[in-house]
Amino acid sequence: SGGGGGGGGGAFDGGLGYGTPMGGKLSDLSPLLSSGSPPLLVQLLEEVLTHVAATVAERRLRDGVVRAVLAATVQALERILLDGGPRRVFVANDGAALLGDLKLLRAFFVARDANGVVHGLAEEEVVAVCGRLEGLTLLMCRSSHELGLELVSKRQSLPESHPTEPLTKYNIARVLLHRVPADPVASAFVSEHRTALRALVARHRHEAELVKDRHRDILRGF
Repeated sequence: SGGGGGGGGGAFDGGLGYGTPMGGKLSDLSPLLSSGSPPLLVQLLEEVLTHVAATVAERRLRDGVVRAVLAATVQALERILLDGGPRRVFVANDGAALLGDLKLLRAFFVARDANGVVHGLAEEEVVAVCGRLEGLTLLMCRSSHELGLELVSKRQSLPESHPTEPLTKYNIARVLLHRVPADPVASAFVSEHRTALRALVARHRHEAELVKDRHRDILRGF
């Protein structure tokens, strides 16, 4: 473990919390929103990681805990985006904001200071863990018309599901289903293909619980 890109040590290096300058906070190393305050997710994570810094003395163990927090955060965000239930609605116009959130998440766990020195996890590690989430977010940026065409025209070549590949029939179906209340194109597509979509979702619904295994496999390389 340890710093990537700009150098630096592992997470919580130097016993000053998450590698922050003396007297600083984790969110001091995170990009700010236009309001000038750190996003809510960063504030919540800061509380968790500050507690870890105060209670876990050994650096390698602390890095391991931070990795677990990153993987759990990514898992939760994937569940929100694709398995959020009927009250969770996303449209293509939300894509830019979702990509911005992902950028903030990566920056937070890498935690570069003003000089570019990494105080968190290695950048390549954070990118690897967030890779599928980024792909899913890019998928959500596409129009419902385009996603519907992809699902129908590539019916033979597109995989139904995949543990790391975001572009699958199952993921496209879930993106479209989350748009039904707010997007007439998605609503019409789901209505036309209701039987096939219902069967597709039923075949793969158990896979939400396998995200932990995927992240565990990725993290073994670091």
